[in-house]
Amino acid sequence: MNIQQEAAAHISKNREEFLKELQTYMNPLEKFITSSLHNTTEVANALEHLTEVELWSRKAAELWGLR
Repeated sequence: MNIQQEAAAHISKNREEFLKELQTYMNPLEKFITSSLHNTTEVANALEHLTEVELWSRKAAELWGLR
């Protein structure tokens, strides 16, 4: 394996770890919100924005990489 392949594998591994950890935070937060609050327009809006947070975070990691 050459240096470029090693770098690509390292970046891919870091991105996969980031996405996995992101899910470990997002899922419990969504469950906490839905189990703690009444089903209202505001809660639906909050959940929609939570989904946006996840999608934008994934997109940023894809486009710009990780620190």
